[in-house]
Amino acid sequence: MAEELNLRDVENIQREADCSICLNKCSERLLPNCGHSFCEECLHKINENGKISCPECRKVSTLPDGKVQNLMRNFVAMRIRDQTTTIIEEKGRATGESAKMKLVVNLLNGKKMEVQVNGPDVTVNELKREIAEKSNIGEDHQRLLYLGKELENEKKLGHYKIGPYSTIHMVQRMLGGRLILFNILSYG
Repeated sequence: MAEELNLRDVENIQREADCSICLNKCSERLLPNCGHSFCEECLHKINENGKISCPECRKVSTLPDGKVQNLMRNFVAMRIRDQTTTIIEEKGRATGESAKMKLVVNLLNGKKMEVQVNGPDVTVNELKREIAEKSNIGEDHQRLLYLGKELENEKKLGHYKIGPYSTIHMVQRMLGGRLILFNILSYG
């Protein structure tokens, strides 16, 4: 079946397995009573006194013992994520080159920008260069985070397990505890 799917189909399936709140791929997906699944971190953010209102269908779920971590795990979504990642990597190796990979970047002004890179072997520096070309925010003014971790310039995206349609967050750079101001409104 994997041979019948093209890379775009696999990426679309993979995107469906992402958390619909933060749009990130999550290692732990949890199921409220409505059946939609989200990453544990996002559910903690919307937990109100042991109840969660589903962002997709608005059904209110009561948490077992009032704790997010007591919800059932969505093993199907996690397995889909793992399998599609494997298929994408294999297709990239089969063609002899890294598969093109689209990433979503949340900019400082609240806008989202799509960036395309040449797979997980691209360094963070190369990603910053691509962002700079599209947003006019200099590479040295970019501080990028993925799943709460700051991305180091010389490391490859694969080191952080960044895959297609992963969401990268740009945050404000600081120098000696003070903000470094630059033009963030030039994009869009």
